[in-house]
Amino acid sequence: MLLKQLLLFVILLFCFGQDLSIQKEDHPNHPSRFHVDESILKGLEYIYQQALLDDEHFAKYGHDYLMCLEGVTSRTTNPLISHRTEDIGRALSRKWKKLFSEVPEDVNARELSHLMFGIFALERIGFPFRTLKNELRQAMPHFDSSEFLYFDPHSESPLPNFPLPKTNPLHEIVNTKEIVWYNALVNAYVAQKLRLPLGNKFVQYKDILKHLPTLKPYKNLKDHVNVVHSNDQLYAMSTLVWTLSDFGRLRIDPHLMKDEFDWFSAHLPLYLAEKEIASIGIVVDILKIFGDGVDDDAHEHSMSLLHNPDQLPDPQVLPPLVQNQQKKNEKAFHHMSPAMQQALLHIISSQNENGSWGDTKLGEQELYHPTCAALFALCEHSHEGFGPSIPGLRSHIRDEL
Repeated sequence: MLLKQLLLFVILLFCFGQDLSIQKEDHPNHPSRFHVDESILKGLEYIYQQALLDDEHFAKYGHDYLMCLEGVTSRTTNPLISHRTEDIGRALSRKWKKLFSEVPEDVNARELSHLMFGIFALERIGFPFRTLKNELRQAMPHFDSSEFLYFDPHSESPLPNFPLPKTNPLHEIVNTKEIVWYNALVNAYVAQKLRLPLGNKFVQYKDILKHLPTLKPYKNLKDHVNVVHSNDQLYAMSTLVWTLSDFGRLRIDPHLMKDEFDWFSAHLPLYLAEKEIASIGIVVDILKIFGDGVDDDAHEHSMSLLHNPDQLPDPQVLPPLVQNQQKKNEKAFHHMSPAMQQALLHIISSQNENGSWGDTKLGEQELYHPTCAALFALCEHSHEGFGPSIPGLRSHIRDEL
C-alpha cells in the first residue's frame, strides 16, 4: 500500500511538472489549475517555514497553524497537495506535542481552549494526542463555563457584562457581541465534537446557536462605524457557516441559509474594492462551501485517485487525464459568479514572493491569517456531503435563521 501511495505521488509530481501547455498556461480570463495549485503549495511552504523558524509565535498560535493545515486537507482534491499537507502536519504535530506534553498546573480557560483546538486539528489530520486529551477532560470541569464562553448561554445574551474591565488582559480583544458569540460558538462546537466538557455546566452547540438573532439584522459593510467592527460581523457569520459545514467538509444548501448566502454574495464585490486579502479569502471560501464554482464531477474523480491508489491509470495515459481535469476546472471557473472569478484572480496575483499573502510591511506574524484565508479560497473544496454537521440541527437552523 505504501509503495502504491509513493507511486501516486511520483506520477502526480511528474504530471504537474511536465510542460503541458493546457495545464501551465493561463487563459486571459482565468488561471490554470496548475498555477492555482502552485500558489497553494507555495503558501503551504510559507506556513511551514514560519512555524519552524518562529518558535515564540508557534508556541502562542500553534493550534492555529494546525487548524490551517486541517482546513487545507479537508478542502483540497489534489493528491499532491494532500500528501504535502500531511507531511507538514506530521512535522508540526511533533513540534506541538513537545511544547504541550501536559496541561500546566497554572493553566487558564483560554489556554485550555487553545489546547482543545490543537487536539481537534491533530485528530483530523491523523495525529491524535490521547494523553493530553484525557488530561483536558479532567481539567476543564474545574472552570466555570463562562470562562470559556464569556457569557452564560442558559441565562443571558452575549455581551451582558461588557466591555471587560481594563484590568482584564482580553479587554481589547473581546469587546463586541459578535466576538463573544462566535468565540462561544466555535468553542462549543469543538468541545462537542471532541466530547469534552466545556467547563462545569453542560453546554451544547445549539445553546449558543439560539443566540444568533441577537446579531440580526446583519449590517451592510457601509453601515458599520469602522472596518474592525465590520470584520467582527464577518467572522461571526463565517464561523456560523464553518461550524455548520464541519469546517468546510460539508456543503451547505444556500436555501437553508438564504440570508447568509445572499449577504456573502452581495458583499464580495465590496471586499474586493477594499483589496483586503483575508476578508476576500474568507468570503470566497464561504461561497464555495455554499457550492459556488464547485465541480462535483471533477471532485469525485480526484477523490477516487486520492483514496484508491489501486485505481491509478497507466502513467502514459495520465497526462491526457490531467488535461481533461483542467478542462473541467475551467468549466467550474466559468460557472462562478463574476465576482468570484475576479476574487480568485486577485488572490493569485497578490501572492508575495515568499509564498505568503498580506502586507509584508506589517511583519511576518501578520501574514499568517491572510495566507491561511487565501489557501482556503484557492482549494477546490472536496465536500463529503451536506450539512448541518450536527444531527438534529436542521430544525434549530430554521428556527434561528
